Amino acid sequence: MSVVKSLFIGLNSGTSIVPSTTAADYIETLFTSENVAASASTTEDDTYSTSRQPRGSVRTGISAQGPLEQRFRFGASDHIFESGLHSPDWEPVSLNGTPTYSISNATLQLNSSTKVITATLNSPFSDLAVGDWVRLEKVGYANHGLVCRISVWTSADQITFDSWSQTLTNDASPVTGIEVRSGERLTISTTERVHTYVKKIGQAGVELYEAIGGVRFEAVGVSLQQGQLATVSTQVRGVKPFGEFDGNFIVDANGDIAASGTTIDLVTYTTSPNYTAAPATSVFSLTQSTRGSVMVDGTPSTQMVEFSWNLANNIRGESVLFYFGEKYVQPGRVALSGTANAIFDDATLYTKFVNDTSARLASYIQDGDTNGYVFDMPNVKLGGGGTSLSGDDLVKIPFTYACEVDSVTSRAFQLIRFDSTI
Repeated sequence: MSVVKSLFIGLNSGTSIVPSTTAADYIETLFTSENVAASASTTEDDTYSTSRQPRGSVRTGISAQGPLEQRFRFGASDHIFESGLHSPDWEPVSLNGTPTYSISNATLQLNSSTKVITATLNSPFSDLAVGDWVRLEKVGYANHGLVCRISVWTSADQITFDSWSQTLTNDASPVTGIEVRSGERLTISTTERVHTYVKKIGQAGVELYEAIGGVRFEAVGVSLQQGQLATVSTQVRGVKPFGEFDGNFIVDANGDIAASGTTIDLVTYTTSPNYTAAPATSVFSLTQSTRGSVMVDGTPSTQMVEFSWNLANNIRGESVLFYFGEKYVQPGRVALSGTANAIFDDATLYTKFVNDTSARLASYIQDGDTNGYVFDMPNVKLGGGGTSLSGDDLVKIPFTYACEVDSVTSRAFQLIRFDSTI
């Protein structure tokens, strides 16, 4: 017997609980495991009587939530990143005042000592600013695939950088034919995005649907470990499970099943080509490209064993009288934190921890097709930091970190996406 399990996440109109009736808003979401389910709370009736019959139980509440795990691949989790960060969309980082985010055929010279890049053709740094990231691309070029963060914007033809993802090679003379890519950006924003979460299950010759309305993503996290596939995890919280399973039902403005209102046809939404199919990109692995790295205060670290970050919205739900599910779900205070484990062959991280000074953290990963992401945290404080001595293992520093707002860029976090075929 072949069992088909599919997951679709549809963006609702505004903050409405009512599912969108626009099929193209439904995105097929690849996953490795999920445990998002409706659960009810019940209370036993405590009335006493002379009868020994069971007194029964009364349902007192219902909610829908749980974890969703994915392999991290280019484009597959972007809608979840948008929702977790409350960002309305990926924003192209402009180059030369155009909506594109790459400049072809630039002539550049990189000075590895001063960390200055000077252009003599096509002015590739127009409209960029301090804190923006750019990637240099030219097959065969010594700095091909280099991702760097602008620390000083001098002009459209010159920048200084303070973070870089790979070993720098000094250009003895200008190099022609380089593509400068600035990518697209997500930052922490305030646009709440509400979704409909749809499971499509085909087994025993039938297709069943389980749908949850008013879904928010309470947390989004990324984990990177050597010898492992990169993963994305999120905590899903829904307002209302819909009580129909054949894929066709009608809901009113409150999302309740009703005789009249908005007709929902999940069969249409989740049937190709009436949805956005999941991308056919490869899973990120840290060994796919040596151009990726974790950067501590700008320098690629050769100590990191594992690295992760997590953004929590601290969402809470509130139920009200005469309402099925949780009518009010409110995002709370944003907390952005992470963990890392580094081999203790250098005291830099420990010194940062002991002296309670800020550090700049960023990680860059790239797949085999040169698609990539930068997770940029310009101002973090380190926690943990102690070591333990045991066995014959290398001594490591397990530490935590918490992100704070950077005074220069006014950002605590930004996520940059570099497409390979823009």
